[in-house]
Amino acid sequence: MNEVAGDLLGLSLTDILYQNRKSDVFDRTLLSSSAIFAIEYALAQTLIGNGVEPALVLGASLGVYCSICVADCLKADKALATVIGQSRIFEERCEPGFMLALLASPRLYSDSPVLHRNSEIAALNYSGHFVISARQPDLQQIESFLRDREITYYRLPVSLPFHTRWTEPARSATLALFESLQFAPPQLSVVCCGQASPRDAITPAFLWASLRECIDFERTILRLELQGPHRYIDVGPMGTLATFLKYLLPPTSQSRVHSVMTPLGGDLKRLRELLTAARTSG
Repeated sequence: MNEVAGDLLGLSLTDILYQNRKSDVFDRTLLSSSAIFAIEYALAQTLIGNGVEPALVLGASLGVYCSICVADCLKADKALATVIGQSRIFEERCEPGFMLALLASPRLYSDSPVLHRNSEIAALNYSGHFVISARQPDLQQIESFLRDREITYYRLPVSLPFHTRWTEPARSATLALFESLQFAPPQLSVVCCGQASPRDAITPAFLWASLRECIDFERTILRLELQGPHRYIDVGPMGTLATFLKYLLPPTSQSRVHSVMTPLGGDLKRLRELLTAARTSG
């Protein structure tokens, strides 16, 4: 994959991952999307190589690319090239924007004209956490509203209003990019948090929907829980979805939750603990 990144970006993946300081804002879509995919796929392959075989793969937004690669629908180098091409299209065609994570009930959105007139819900994560996306000119008004009402929120490190109508200008070019791909049938059950149900086939329309539709993580997990307990392993670079699961899973759930990478460090220690737990208890 390093060669693909070098040819298309003029940078190696290691340059992208390690040349930025922790204090730097890493919100350039072209670079951050490539880095996220590379990290998720590498960690997934590390787990598989150590005997942790997935029964299904669950993707949220950009994570769908890792999911379909692990399910053998698409080769990793093709997926990375597609991530890069898609990112360029979004940067060229979509107006600048932002995403805010709100620690509040999603009811706040429908009850607040400032929010539902100027933003869209991009993700529903659990009863006390959702994400909105909006255009850059509306940032000050929305943040002032949230501060005045003492709503806890934080900005996500992005520069575009993903999962909203403001990405529609990228639709036709992105679909054309997807239509150039050939997808093999999934060898594992592939679940997308935009649709909350397994996919029998990967299509351009499905990939576009994973980028455009609201992420309904809560509904997706609750549907999976109806099938019985799972061992959820978050291969993302921040362990964010694993954190959401701790708030989302019912008290009676027998499922287990693992993350490897978090901003707190100790990644190798958590990886060793996960491998030990998986080998001893299945």
